[in-house]
Amino acid sequence: DSLARVEIFKKNIRHFNISSTDEEDILSYLVENTHGCSGSECVLVCQEAGLLAISAGRNTVSVGDFQSVVNGLVKGITEEMLEYYTEFAQRK
Repeated sequence: DSLARVEIFKKNIRHFNISSTDEEDILSYLVENTHGCSGSECVLVCQEAGLLAISAGRNTVSVGDFQSVVNGLVKGITEEMLEYYTEFAQRK
């Protein structure tokens, strides 16, 4: 869910050189655009964004780096899988 993704993203970008204002924008963007991503996919997004910044010779990771990664992301979890796990969680 979105709360879990926020925590995953916060943990994985905490060492990036990002201003607090940009961090809020990045977290907002990521949560809005990663619905259905697994935790490992969220971690991958952060790693790839960091690599994009490094490859470009920058010491800061931008919103654009995250957008580039998210736009090319292929999700491993289908809507059917999400529905199954939601139903499974509600059975308890």
